[in-house]
Amino acid sequence: MVHFVGAGPGAADLITLRGAGLLEEADLVIYAGSLVDPAILGLCSKKAALYDSAELSLSEVTAIIREAEEKSGGSVSIVRLHSGDPSLYGAIREQIDELKRLGITFDITPGVSSFNAAAAALESEYTVAGLSQSVIITRMEGRTAVPQKESLKKLASHGSTMVIFLSMGLVRQVQEALIEGGYGEDAPAAIVYKVTRKEERVIRCRVGELVKTASDNGIRNTALMITGDFLGDKYEKSRLYDGDFTTGFRKGKKKGGISIIAFTDKGEAEAELIREGLLREREGSRSDPVMRNLQADSARSAEERNSTEAEGSISVVRGGGDLSVDKWVRDNFYDAEALVFVAAAGIAVRAAAPYIRSKACDPAVIAVDERGENVIPLLSGHLGGANALAEKIAGITGGRAVITTATDINGCFAVDEWAKRQGLGIINPEMIKTVSSAVLKGERIFFESICPIGEGMEDERPADGLFRYVLSAEGELCTAGEEAFKGMDGPLVRIGVIDTEKPCLKLCPKIGYLGIGCKKGIKKEQIEEAFLQFIRETGLFPAAVREASSIDLKSDEEGLIDFCRDRGLPVRFYTAEKLNALEGEFSSSGFVKETTGVDCVCERSAVLSANGALYIRKHVCGKVTFALALSGERILWENCL
Repeated sequence: MVHFVGAGPGAADLITLRGAGLLEEADLVIYAGSLVDPAILGLCSKKAALYDSAELSLSEVTAIIREAEEKSGGSVSIVRLHSGDPSLYGAIREQIDELKRLGITFDITPGVSSFNAAAAALESEYTVAGLSQSVIITRMEGRTAVPQKESLKKLASHGSTMVIFLSMGLVRQVQEALIEGGYGEDAPAAIVYKVTRKEERVIRCRVGELVKTASDNGIRNTALMITGDFLGDKYEKSRLYDGDFTTGFRKGKKKGGISIIAFTDKGEAEAELIREGLLREREGSRSDPVMRNLQADSARSAEERNSTEAEGSISVVRGGGDLSVDKWVRDNFYDAEALVFVAAAGIAVRAAAPYIRSKACDPAVIAVDERGENVIPLLSGHLGGANALAEKIAGITGGRAVITTATDINGCFAVDEWAKRQGLGIINPEMIKTVSSAVLKGERIFFESICPIGEGMEDERPADGLFRYVLSAEGELCTAGEEAFKGMDGPLVRIGVIDTEKPCLKLCPKIGYLGIGCKKGIKKEQIEEAFLQFIRETGLFPAAVREASSIDLKSDEEGLIDFCRDRGLPVRFYTAEKLNALEGEFSSSGFVKETTGVDCVCERSAVLSANGALYIRKHVCGKVTFALALSGERILWENCL
């Protein structure tokens, strides 16, 4: 068995624990000459045979390995010790191919690369928010060819952080290629020599000074050249530890609200007029989907009213000077419900463009001229509420909302706006265009729904569990039977909690109640893994789950509590008495009955929590059982013309 092991960047105590353990047990070690600290070889046992590969060819290295394997009958432990990490300039691919040809097994233990150690020596971070999120690891073409598309000059054109290996002997060519590729002569750079060793030297300079710096310090090899903006002094704080930022392990406090920016005295006065009008509107419109999440308090001080830290605030800021429009957009785009520019629409378009992701998650973006005569929703007209908010702002300023979405100006049904008003999750928003296009062409729209739609429609659930409706070209919604769907001449909108392979716009109502049973002492990660299995095997949309439930015996299970918290699910716990009082047909387990006093915790708790019907029966996923019940809710019908 051959173990390829990374020795690390130089210092003996930076080899990994696994690598050190393999050296201690090795019968034979082939190491990369002077690039490996002798102290690392001191980890080898006295019985180990040591070979310096510096003057050995590939065939000679292979012959040593093959001979040792044959003599031991395949029981020998061989370490092929490379400097740094074997995956970077270690030439292990050809060695692996030889081992495969000979039928000799191998594995690879990574090591700390010198480029990692160089960042530590520089007391820096390669990936700095707003400056650098990419690192190019490369070398200058010399005796070893470099693909033409990876020439240093071409790579330099990206302007990314660059770490250049094995090129000190070609420092003049490196400097010229970096400058020709786009790095300025004054771009920050560094030379890091024999990193982590006693001889380590870290020398900061400029790209245009690389040749002089290397010459003045007598550095000809065993060094990295590094360049990138991360070496400068200016940077932005990352969002990783920002209390307002949500991660998989921590729920951030979403700021929400509306942020308004203006750039002139007249524009700022108009912005203040808009803010005060929206505050008044909010007081009388708490149920409005555009305004209901705004928690601004008109009684607060001016400083508090203009703070974007307050959740749901409506703030006004003055752009220019210390506050650039780019910084304002960057700070607010992913948190705010709406961004309002009291400025030319072009300013808003250019500022927002780099941050646009999807109509499913982008905020409303609106441009208002400084006289308030034209209010133009530019982004997220329906899902983000920009059209509705523009109408409100126009009502405040006495101007007009310049609505450009086709369904609105033609007085047609807007499926995305209707879905938002009903609280339906949109699973595949790319299909919205297909439905809207059909509406504009005068085609019929077909609906299949797990929930009944509209008042006065049929209540009796069809045999297959799906209510069916057809929206006519005139905007009238009527019930329909299966026969009407066999020759559909328009797109399908499907409202349900389970995925389907049918080509359709998939909308998901949050009507699912998840019952959970689990083993004592189970960890959060085990429940999460089981839940992902449950989703895969049933096709359930996670967005369908409104809350979770279980028996009160599980109320102190930290893993269950943490799982629900991380998933954003309220959780209820019921006594065995309440669960057993439910009538109906449930799965039954003698073991569960004996342990908890209830025959099926997951099914009964789901039904009790939903006050509805069981939809997915007990599903066993390792040490966890899940069941899903649905509440019997009706979806309102609003044409959203």
